[in-house]
Parts: sequence; structure tokens; C-alpha cells
Amino acid sequence: MELNIGIDVGGSHIDICKVNINNYKLEILDSFDITYYYKPIDLINKIIDNLFKLDLAGYEKINIGIALPGIVNTKKNYCIKCPNLKYFKEIDFNKIFFKKINKIFKGNINLYVLNDANAGTIGIYKKFFNKFNLYNKDIVYLVIGTGIGSGAIINNKIVLGADYSAFELGHTKVYYPKTNYKNNLTKCGCGSFNCIETFASAKSLTDLFNNKYHKNYKGLKEIIQNEKYSKYKILFNDFAFYLALLINNIILTVNPYYIFIGGKIVLSLNYFKEKLFYFLKQNVKMIKINKEYFNKRIVFLKPFNNINEYNILGSAFAKDFI
Repeated sequence: MELNIGIDVGGSHIDICKVNINNYKLEILDSFDITYYYKPIDLINKIIDNLFKLDLAGYEKINIGIALPGIVNTKKNYCIKCPNLKYFKEIDFNKIFFKKINKIFKGNINLYVLNDANAGTIGIYKKFFNKFNLYNKDIVYLVIGTGIGSGAIINNKIVLGADYSAFELGHTKVYYPKTNYKNNLTKCGCGSFNCIETFASAKSLTDLFNNKYHKNYKGLKEIIQNEKYSKYKILFNDFAFYLALLINNIILTVNPYYIFIGGKIVLSLNYFKEKLFYFLKQNVKMIKINKEYFNKRIVFLKPFNNINEYNILGSAFAKDFI
């Protein structure tokens, strides 16, 4: 019998869950907040502490998947960099994990470390496999919140890339102006300029509104609750325009059967859905974008209130897609 553990590491919170691979039900083992200074060894110790609480005697194999918010060499379980976690940089998880775990558990144990958007993509593929008949169907996943995370499953495998940064779509460029160069650059958190997530994420929309009207709102929800629609309508129109450009590039690059869109931005779907359809029809000319395509092939997923179920599921099922 196998024990499957899925772990979702965010920039400020971690969830550790036991995953039933037959019915996809999750049992929360631990859930706690962290800071920028949280260390990888503390995570390993937490995992081991939670394993101690379980009766491991009946398990022949333990599979542990860890979803990280950064660039990961999944083949080697090596964390290259997590921008929002100071010490999650150049970390060999195999080395620090097995050095500790082998002292307490002598059975067969497997570790899988992957990027959180890739984990989410795998989780969506498993969760909706039957509903959307996903066998041999390529999918792309966009999760839009503070930034834009993304992943793709092509030919039933997650796309990693030679340097493990494939499908970092949030950091593809919108444009680089040739004139008035410096005054038309928007800096991204990655250090580059004019990445699409600086124009088409929940955080970017909030920042644009605050800068324009000299406000200090923490998120779109506050803006919608406190301001007139006429003031923030243009934000969502611009967002729909840039999202349509991104979807156009996805369609013309890999032409997936489904594009799944999740994250907090979906809570504001009513404010940009019609405009998104309009801009898609204007931009995508190689295939016909009609209402049927828009409503069936582009799937919007409501965000979770508590744990990110897709990331947890995907980390637990990582072994099947890598």
C-alpha cells in the first residue's frame, strides 16, 4: 500500500496533505503561515514531524510531492530559486531530505519537487480528466493572482523545458517600445521589463488604479467595493486586451484543446468576460473564435477559499507526469 503526501509551499503559507489517489480526497495534516525567511530544512523537519504522527507500518511505499513557488529542476529535485523565499535558492532537496528521512524510515520513499504552476496543471488534469475527457488532449493552465503562473501538459506529460522554465508565460513580453524607450518600460518582479504580468495580473491592476487615483487599496476587491464602476471599468478592459494577446500566443504556439484559467482574478470574471471574447475575436485570426469555442475550450476555475487543491493533487501525482 502506498502513502501519498502533497505539499503546497506558497510565499506566506504551507499546506501538507494526505492524498487519496483513488477519490482525490485530501486530509490536511498541517497548515501554517511562514515568512520570507523560512528555511528549507524547517520544511523537511515539518514533513518528518507529520510522518511521525502517521502509522507508517502498513505502507510499503511513500510518495511525497512538494510544489514550490519558483524555478525547479524537477528531474533532480533541485530548487534553483524562489523569489519570495530568501533561503529557497540552490537547494538540493534530495540531499537534505534523504539524509534525515533514511534515519527513521527504511521503506521505499520517493520525493518529487516541482514548480507550483506545474503542480496545479497536473492537479487540474487529474481533477477534470473524466469530466472533460482529457486523455491525449493537450492543456494549458493560467493562474492569475499576484502574478501569472502557467503550465502545460502536452502528449500527457508536463512541459518542463531544457532549463526548467518552459511556460513561464507571465514573463513573456507585451512590447518593447523603440521610441521614448525608458519612459515606456514597466519593471517586473523578475527584474526584467514589460512582462505581461505587469499589465494583466490582479496586483498590476490594483497598482495601476492606486497610481492613477492616488489611492492605497490592497486588492481589486477593495476597489470594487469602494469605487464607482466607471472608474475601474477601463482597468478590466485593458486586462481583457492583454489576456487576449496572451491566449492568442498560446493558441498559435501549442494550440491546446483546453485553456484553464484560475486564480483570484476569476472572482472578477463578470467585469472582463465579454471584453475578453471581443478581443479574442479581434486578435485570433488563424482559427475561428466563436461563442462555442470560448465557452467550451476556455474554462474558468473559481479559486479556493482555503487550500489550493490543484497544487496539492498535482504534487501528489507528479510521478505520473514527469
